[in-house]
Amino acid sequence: MQGWFTKKGTLSKMGRWQGDVEVQRNAIRFLVEHVMKLDDVTKLHQYDFASNRLGGLLERYFNSSPYAAVSFAFPELHIQQWEMETVPMGYWTAKEHRNAAIMRLGQKLGKNPERLSAQNFKDNGLGTLLSFPLYELIKDTSSVLGIKPWELSKVPINFWSDSEHVKEAMLWLEARTGKAPLELIGPDFISNSLYGLLQAFDGKTSAVLASAHPDLRLNPIIVAKVPDGYWSSLDNLREAVGSLVKETGKPSHMLTEKDYRTHKLGRLLARYGNSPLKIAKMLDPDLEVDPTVVRVPRGYWNSIANRQVAVIELLRKTGKKPAEIKEPDFNRYGLGSLIRLAERKQWTKTFLRKLEDTQAEEVKPKTS
Repeated sequence: MQGWFTKKGTLSKMGRWQGDVEVQRNAIRFLVEHVMKLDDVTKLHQYDFASNRLGGLLERYFNSSPYAAVSFAFPELHIQQWEMETVPMGYWTAKEHRNAAIMRLGQKLGKNPERLSAQNFKDNGLGTLLSFPLYELIKDTSSVLGIKPWELSKVPINFWSDSEHVKEAMLWLEARTGKAPLELIGPDFISNSLYGLLQAFDGKTSAVLASAHPDLRLNPIIVAKVPDGYWSSLDNLREAVGSLVKETGKPSHMLTEKDYRTHKLGRLLARYGNSPLKIAKMLDPDLEVDPTVVRVPRGYWNSIANRQVAVIELLRKTGKKPAEIKEPDFNRYGLGSLIRLAERKQWTKTFLRKLEDTQAEEVKPKTS
């Protein structure tokens, strides 16, 4: 060992290291530990070998690579190429080198690759890697680990404008949650790193579904939200009410406000004045309803024709003559709202007698 060390503090040109593996190893360790006195072997440069008369050793046996020499002399440290102070030109163009470095960095910091920041790279000697876009670096490594792009901290601007990305993400979400497309709701997206996708479609799961599954017919009873203007379509209205009829076992004119709201069709109901009967009549203009059975919409009794039809049906059901009809009869057969309105409006009850021949004569209000 002393034969390699000169009074000037450099390794002697002459020595036995040229043909002896152990001597080569000892020479490199001596350079690091006693000549350079480095605490971190990754800081060893090619110049350090040359300036200490080990340039020939490095060139002949290690292809001028400080990394190869350090790995040979200090195998117990498991040094990686990217941990050296410098890496060979073009080293990072190989994707496998980038992936290995990022995975090692994640292990070192206790982070998943998708949680690494640019500062993490800079602080750990991997700043040169940032010549590549950070998202692309993380995406490549994450794909090796089975991590999807949307599971990363961020996705590129306009990522969700690509319908293929939307479709891939939706298929992944369906498999991950075990749900059919129409069963997915907002929290499913949020808890599975797809809040950004939901935001890209204004928070409407139905719009996401329409993009990912264009051939899928939305069932509005299952889907939490439908696009704006959806209920303006008579076809959509007919399909929704048809589903509701099937679900409840009731004909359309017997459906109640509660039926609509219970089955998530409150927006549809509100679109048509909260009147189930109005919706039923839109779907079937010739529909004849029994106002003593069906709850009528607001303003229904303002029509003289509607009042006359109701009273005729009341006479039929009670078997009474108009003069025999009393207020309890109206209440018993679901026409309490009519009689209360008649009293409030001070309509005369003489119109009952005029209905004996079922002639539709206009009933005039009292004059003072």
